[in-house]
Amino acid sequence: MTRIKRTPTILLALLLLLPVTAGAQKAFRDIRAQLKAKKSADALSAVQKLEKDSTLRLDPRLYDFGVQAYVQQNEAENEKIYLQQKADTAKLFQTALGIYRYILRCDTAETYVLETKHKQRKFRKPHALLVHTYYNNLCAGGRWYYAKRDYKQALQYLLPVLDVPYHPVWTATKNAPAPERYTESAVLAVRSAFLTGDTATVVRFAAEALKDTSAARRLILENVAQTAKLRGDTIAWLAYLEEGLEQYPEVPYFFTDFTDYYTRREDYAASLRLADRMLRTDSVNFLFLTAKSLALINLGRDREAIEAAKLCLLADSTNADTYYYIGASYCNLASSVGIPSNFNSPDYKKAITERRNYYLLARPYLERYRELQPDERRRWAPLLYSIYLALNQGPQFEEIQHIMKEIYAK
Repeated sequence: MTRIKRTPTILLALLLLLPVTAGAQKAFRDIRAQLKAKKSADALSAVQKLEKDSTLRLDPRLYDFGVQAYVQQNEAENEKIYLQQKADTAKLFQTALGIYRYILRCDTAETYVLETKHKQRKFRKPHALLVHTYYNNLCAGGRWYYAKRDYKQALQYLLPVLDVPYHPVWTATKNAPAPERYTESAVLAVRSAFLTGDTATVVRFAAEALKDTSAARRLILENVAQTAKLRGDTIAWLAYLEEGLEQYPEVPYFFTDFTDYYTRREDYAASLRLADRMLRTDSVNFLFLTAKSLALINLGRDREAIEAAKLCLLADSTNADTYYYIGASYCNLASSVGIPSNFNSPDYKKAITERRNYYLLARPYLERYRELQPDERRRWAPLLYSIYLALNQGPQFEEIQHIMKEIYAK
């Protein structure tokens, strides 16, 4: 009987690897030739094709070829600038970004080879030099796209600008980026992320962006506060609002959001304390006075609310709501007057006169509010109805009665 010879396992494995190795060597040889001939586009296309190969995509050499191809393209654009020829600015920045992406892919592949095949690193140190060489180009790309209001594209550059200095390939040379430049990039990243709805990135770089000491810091603080509110992080939101109140009391956003928070919780005492606190920094601020008058109304302290609202009119006589607050407060005082049941009582006539006087005081403010806000019938009509009824204003009462029927018929 003929004996079948068994191929040794090791030899079989080597035979299986030969086609792959030979194919890889040929593919890599072709890429080297393309790079040597300055055909960077062809080389890059070949690299991108081989990235789909399940075996070759684990080889760090493949990604180093990608780095070299992008370096050639970047140098070609820089040479145009040097020769005062028309260069493609977008391509100049895109090639810098390509260099970074392939450097990071190469480092990942090399780490895998190091862990699985125990080979020495070859690319990290030379790539670290490239990282530092092209870092400013990456920063400039982020600023360029940000200035063009292409915020999504700006983030493609700004995120590696912020991440790469913490990557091992950067720290191979131990040089840190300039703190001012790094913070500036964080500011642009937070703004770009906020404007594109990327709340995770806003949160991630908020602390770094808030190191900024320029005028942009106020806007960043608003953005991170709005993001915290949007994400339901009430603790962070209120902390940012508090910081905004302390540092930028003149900016309406921080005070308005804080007041709205207390109002929604019906914590009018806290709203009043906040208004009083801010009035100590600016005693004639219309926004602070308005919030104070509204808080006093909600607390039932109508006389004080009227005084605060009248100060609001001194600051801005065109604001419609102020007239409403004063008129409504006088109506509240009128309705709070107790009318004795005994018509013949001396106190009866006194109470009627007091109520009438409050309505007389309320009337011009509410009529002015009606002039300024004719469509707000559900606010002014019921109060004017009570006023005209109490003052025995026949024609005016009939008109308001007709309006009330229209309102409640709907």
